[in-house]
Amino acid sequence: YHAQLKADVQSGLQQLVMHLDGHLDPQKLTSAIDLISKRHASLRTVFSSKLEAPLQIVVDSTPKMVHDDFSALSEEEFEAEVSNLIKSDLLAQFNLFDEVPARFHYIKGPGQQSVLIFTIHHIIYDGWSNDILLRELTSAYNGEILAPLEGHWATIAVESGKKAQQLTQEYWYPYLSDMPDMSPLKWGRSQISTHDSHDTNDVANSENSGNEFVINTEVLSQTQTQNQSLNTFIQSAWGATLLLLGSKQAATFGCVYAGRYGLSVDVDDHIGLFISTVPFKVSFDAQKPIHEFVESVGEAMIEHQENAFVSLSELSSMLGVNEVFDSLLVIENYPLNNSLYPFKSETKDVTISNYSFHSEESVPLTVSVNYHPEFKIDIRYDTKQFQPSVIRKIGDTFEFVLKTMVESGDMTMADLQSAWKKSQSAKLKSKSLGKILSLKKK
Repeated sequence: YHAQLKADVQSGLQQLVMHLDGHLDPQKLTSAIDLISKRHASLRTVFSSKLEAPLQIVVDSTPKMVHDDFSALSEEEFEAEVSNLIKSDLLAQFNLFDEVPARFHYIKGPGQQSVLIFTIHHIIYDGWSNDILLRELTSAYNGEILAPLEGHWATIAVESGKKAQQLTQEYWYPYLSDMPDMSPLKWGRSQISTHDSHDTNDVANSENSGNEFVINTEVLSQTQTQNQSLNTFIQSAWGATLLLLGSKQAATFGCVYAGRYGLSVDVDDHIGLFISTVPFKVSFDAQKPIHEFVESVGEAMIEHQENAFVSLSELSSMLGVNEVFDSLLVIENYPLNNSLYPFKSETKDVTISNYSFHSEESVPLTVSVNYHPEFKIDIRYDTKQFQPSVIRKIGDTFEFVLKTMVESGDMTMADLQSAWKKSQSAKLKSKSLGKILSLKKK
């Protein structure tokens, strides 16, 4: 797994938190977890550290399940306790060589409240597996018989590996032979040594607090009447954002593809890691209209999807670097409808009232596009590498480019660059005027 290339990075964990309306039977839940773990070999996988080449080993052990009863607490105490447990659980790393990198934590709360936390390492799991996990977990809990899986995990892994070797030679070697700047955000990361307390407070006091910047997506409703998909506009806008901010003619960023297509067996019902994280190149052509730039990105996305069976660690080795890109675009449009997963009970079904899914990435900055439970685009970043003021500039530029691309497709890329520079100049003047007025008041 490519995160393991960086010994100082504590990343790779994913966490699905489900808030339940009702209480579960811990014994039935444990039995259901054991059943689906025996069904999916990925949930019983450890990795050998004693061989030169990485090796997956399927063991008999199933993910650990912990049960806590906090029903005697008040609602406020329960919420505080759950919040602390969610944070601490996400910080507790797995030993990939000695333990199954997955665990469940069920917490019974006051009244009809309860919480189920599922934490797993990305090395054996992807976001598309969430729907399969919840569907089968509730079915097993309810005593329903699960249909046999098509294909065997080992066979699927071998086929995926062979396909990756073939595509690495045929597609990725040529694609990587002319790689542009792999660190287009270097300008922003270099500013971390200077501390700007005013901008830090400005971000912390807004809706974009902590290590997240939320993008305004109102303009995206207009994409329904255009020829390109919503995802294509988002990916195009992020590529253009990197080109503008870094004053680059070409740049690279990472993107993620589902990887569940093109195999000899149907893997739609398999829990595991099928996604591929790959580099994506964009270039700046001043005279090209924006709509042609977006079209070219869309065509490249389709080509990447067809050739997405590849290991990022292999690509890193080919390039002789640990970091192939410094930003990652993740479009999380996998299906997940919490109303479809009821846990049956003699009195009243226990349902998922709401949920959240969090993934720790190993790159300095991640643009996350979430479709469920509500549509949202946010920028998550490493606070040790970026100042909030830099993230605000990146976020503002992304919003500006996204809006311009959707509304003004006939503009050229040079026009986009000029309009962006004018907007930046206007913001600087407004900020300077605000400081002057503030000093006068004092």
